[in-house]
Amino acid sequence: MIFLKERIFRIFEDALRSANTAQMVLEGTWSPPVDLYETETEFVVKAEIPEVKEKDLSIRLESNILTIEGERRIRRNETGDYHRIERPYGRFRRSFVLPDPVDKDSVRATLHDGVLNIILPKNR
Repeated sequence: MIFLKERIFRIFEDALRSANTAQMVLEGTWSPPVDLYETETEFVVKAEIPEVKEKDLSIRLESNILTIEGERRIRRNETGDYHRIERPYGRFRRSFVLPDPVDKDSVRATLHDGVLNIILPKNR
């Protein structure tokens, strides 16, 4: 009986996960995980955005609000159709209010191995 309950739970969980992923794919939105921390001299943002190309990425800083926007495009498998899609695709947008003024002219960003690093020096 316990085995049957576990099987039913797994089937139900898989169905919900697939439905949520399908909804994200259809809606075209997702939310990449982000770390934001500060040191004495700067704010540092690290965002996991695998398979997002630089040309599909926008970083804006307005009134101490950092906004990261982009899109991860779904690529069709060249050998056939997908049987399962669990990773979200489509557009994303994340915004963060920075607690201190930032030197806009000294902001640096790099994209390497699917991780976006943004360095925002504090305005002194």
